Amino acid sequence: MEALQDMREFDVPYHIRFAIDLDIRCGHWFTVRCRDGVTSMERRADLLQRAEPRICAWDIETTKLPLHCMTTSRWCSGRLPCHVFMISYMLDRQGYLITNREVVGGDIANFEFTPKPEFEGPFIIFNEANEEALLRRFFNHMREAAPAIYVTYNGDFFDFPFVEKRAAQHGMDLTQELGFK
Repeated sequence: MEALQDMREFDVPYHIRFAIDLDIRCGHWFTVRCRDGVTSMERRADLLQRAEPRICAWDIETTKLPLHCMTTSRWCSGRLPCHVFMISYMLDRQGYLITNREVVGGDIANFEFTPKPEFEGPFIIFNEANEEALLRRFFNHMREAAPAIYVTYNGDFFDFPFVEKRAAQHGMDLTQELGFK
């Protein structure tokens, strides 16, 4: 030990170090408050029941020329017609599909999609008049359902940024609509 000059935790990711330092443990309940940019967390010792987080698995479909909407510099420019025309998602074993009728040719009725017996998939369909109505329907349902976890495929780099840009085109702020950033 005398030969050591310095010791660092270079292999401990920041979020793990944060949880260790603040005694944040998986499976405990916390009251989280954010005021004036300062976030505080207080463990709720009175709540002992295990949390069952609500999970939303979601995906969007967009109108785009191949590979043209993948870079932010070309997203939704006047030259390219980039719009969200479908959002599909699952909450509590219930599927939802929201369509943009400006793009989708006709109303879609509720349907069942069960790829495997253990994965039943009843879908409720919302046929909305346009992209703005589609986004408002999705945001309203997310506020109502308040999922704790969002699951996507490439959502961090495509779905969330794309929805954020399209929402802004309609005067909506993704952070305000969903309650997180």
